[in-house]
Amino acid sequence: MEEGLSLDRQIAFRRAKMDYQDPPENTLRFAYEDGRFEKMANELKYADDILKLKVLRDLNEDLRDMTKIIRAMNTSDVVHVLVHHLDNTHDEIRLLASQSMTEVCYVMRGRELIISNDYIKKISKLSDDNIAKIRWNCYKSLFNLSEHVDGTDACLANDILELCVDKLIEEKEEDILYLILQLIKRLLHGEGAVPRMLKTQGIVRLTGLLDKENEVVRHLYIITQTID
Repeated sequence: MEEGLSLDRQIAFRRAKMDYQDPPENTLRFAYEDGRFEKMANELKYADDILKLKVLRDLNEDLRDMTKIIRAMNTSDVVHVLVHHLDNTHDEIRLLASQSMTEVCYVMRGRELIISNDYIKKISKLSDDNIAKIRWNCYKSLFNLSEHVDGTDACLANDILELCVDKLIEEKEEDILYLILQLIKRLLHGEGAVPRMLKTQGIVRLTGLLDKENEVVRHLYIITQTID
């Protein structure tokens, strides 16, 4: 009898049967929403490196969606776990954790978490990493973090301006150097930043970069105009 019915009628027929049972409440919600990120956080704490890498790759895919970033922060401690992995000795785990951090720092709730838990210094330590992509993720996270005044003030309070000035001579990768210049430009809008800049070797080091590519020179000009 069931076979001759439309799909809607088949569903109604089955639900009318005495032995019909509703599926467990919140099954899909647990698998794909709130429980997903709690499970990921636990696996990043306790699983072996192979599973951690798989979780981090999946998490990086999820965090491309702003709504999922917020859900992850509201339903788990995954951000705190990611910060813990920023100094993991496994290069790829550290790389994927730093990549996730760029997305976390992009949203207001993420910036609040990073600032309130005093994680800026943990992120900034990646500026010394031997892997260029991790260093890039470090500066991108700080750049995203300093988009608004609270983040700018927090970065200045953690001496990120002075760090950037030092890295102007240490950093050899031009794409990272360009990002450092963008970050300096943004930080110079913070309260008291220009006088602090003038107390460093910033001007000398900026002028020493004038033989770089045109895009870098353009940013140098904008920065020096800001200082003036």
